Amino acid sequence: MEKMSKQVFSDLIVIFKMMPSDMINKINPSFIKFVEDNYDEKYKSDIKPYIPIMEQKISEETQTMLGLIYQEYLMGNEEKKQLIQEKKDKIEKIRQDYKNDDLFKKGDSIKQKNNKLVPIKKQSFFQIIISKIKAYFKFK
Repeated sequence: MEKMSKQVFSDLIVIFKMMPSDMINKINPSFIKFVEDNYDEKYKSDIKPYIPIMEQKISEETQTMLGLIYQEYLMGNEEKKQLIQEKKDKIEKIRQDYKNDDLFKKGDSIKQKNNKLVPIKKQSFFQIIISKIKAYFKFK
């Protein structure tokens, strides 16, 4: 297992010890055993059991793992349904915003700036040579 994962598991062990027993009972025992079997024994977690979890600085990986644990084991059915509906709504909104048919229509509704082609002056052969000579002497 990679070192970072083992450190995250070490943080989770400390957090599991802080949790009330009714919350721990909701988490799958095989998952808890997996975490206990794979934590880094040498790593000293920065999480303090006497300080509320919301007031502590927790690594991003540990926060992600806690979110997954909450979503999988601790979240109620109504919350899960609401979360699924929110995800569906976001996906539908993205689909509506970026529909293939409407991509080019949206450009018509935006005020178009006065985009004119800028004329390019053609330089004669002698003007090009003179500009090169001037550029050469500017750098010296």
